[in-house]
Amino acid sequence: MTPILIRDRETNHIRLEKPPAEQALVWLYRDSLVSRVACFLLAHSTILGWVYALFQKSSLSKRTIQPFVQKYGLDTSEFDPVETFKSFAQFFERRLHPHTRPVDRNSNVLVSPADGRLKEVDVEKPFDVKGRPFTMEKLVKDPSIAKRFEKGKVVTVRLAPDDYHRLHAPLDGKVVSVKNVWGPLRSVSPIALRQKLSILSENKRTIIDFGDYALVLVGATFVGTIHVDVKAGDEIKKGSEIGHFSFGGSMCVILLKEGFELKEDLYFPEGEVRVKMGQPIAIKI
Repeated sequence: MTPILIRDRETNHIRLEKPPAEQALVWLYRDSLVSRVACFLLAHSTILGWVYALFQKSSLSKRTIQPFVQKYGLDTSEFDPVETFKSFAQFFERRLHPHTRPVDRNSNVLVSPADGRLKEVDVEKPFDVKGRPFTMEKLVKDPSIAKRFEKGKVVTVRLAPDDYHRLHAPLDGKVVSVKNVWGPLRSVSPIALRQKLSILSENKRTIIDFGDYALVLVGATFVGTIHVDVKAGDEIKKGSEIGHFSFGGSMCVILLKEGFELKEDLYFPEGEVRVKMGQPIAIKI
């Protein structure tokens, strides 16, 4: 099994990430009939997701917050005291204190819309390990949007369960359109995506088109709700909140038109780079 390597952008330290239920993910996404059936049932089980979400929203889940904070070493100075949250779901959707995520205000700099693990997708080799194709048109379900970004860059920001799960505008601009696409809820862990990159263009997702760039918010296992707080025609400011994910892992795919260059320190083909919301990730040239 190929390890999941994460490089911290601020310290340059590289660590090995062990995702929750790692062995189960390996089994689910291996190439066997039993695994494919199990994966299909889990991805399409609305009842299981509903029951799980119900527990996370209940007061019973409050007792799991402190162990979660300790397990992942979260910085408690970034958010309100743990005891103020009435459920794990409320804690998961927490806001951070404004000073914890300074936003680069240079007008030509596109910043990360979220905390997470960043990786550039090689659009010249858009295939997973089984040779199945991944295309822009399948991802956005719109030929005109797909054509606009076909010569640009595709960047993924994977949000792990311990990440801050609110989303912010990467640049000043105007919302062109917001489109929801129905689909299953498969894992977006690197373990799953290495086997099937097309998960990104199959899962439930929301496409927010800003013209020069677009955000594709991808739901994942147990993340059936993607909250979007903007609509077509809205003028937005860089760093302003535009939505959030409910409980679970999830992903934000950033589509950039030709003319954007990624920051050099984000190049890490062996793995992903840990970034924070508001940090510069690309320059418009």
